Amino acid sequence: MKHSAIRLVTALLIIAALASSCSRTIGWGLVLWPPEGSALGYGEAVPVYFMSNITRTYAVEVPATGGKEELELWRLELHKNKKSAEQREEEYAALAPIFGLVARDGLILRTEATNIAEQVYRLKLDEEVKLLAKTEGAPVETGGERLPGDWYLALAADGTRGYIYSNQLMLWDASREPRPSIASSDLLISAQEADLFEKTWRPDYFLCMVDRS
Repeated sequence: MKHSAIRLVTALLIIAALASSCSRTIGWGLVLWPPEGSALGYGEAVPVYFMSNITRTYAVEVPATGGKEELELWRLELHKNKKSAEQREEEYAALAPIFGLVARDGLILRTEATNIAEQVYRLKLDEEVKLLAKTEGAPVETGGERLPGDWYLALAADGTRGYIYSNQLMLWDASREPRPSIASSDLLISAQEADLFEKTWRPDYFLCMVDRS
């Protein structure tokens, strides 16, 4: 009941702000990750009319219809003007619809593009991350050999940002195909094999000896 009341107040504030400001905006935004069912496109530059600190949302215009949508703050990158947003839209275009599906449980988002950086988020198997930018980073190696892949700045489903290496991500273009199944990916098999060989297996009698010592 409390949340419903807050949403109602916010909606009324948005309506009042739009009515009083007419075409005035507080800036322009780049849509990073539109919610399911949204009329907004991936990587679309949109006018931003209002920001609510209560619900942590923006009120934005849908360019295709002229209608308004409420969008969580983390789903949008705010810019001061249209020119800046459209320039960023062009830069982001190649990655705008690209997601990564996690092929290994416990894959980590980090503060920097290196495997020794602080962890900010631990991903679950088959979880989605939105890829924001490809970036330079430290080589990732196993057994003295460099793993194929790239470092990306990525966005988790709760708005957390961090860097992730793509070796155990299944890349997916949301503008061209439905969400694929990670179970059918060769990446899942290779990740499971890596887990198997990374563990140190001991026979039962060895564990008994350790317990007695």
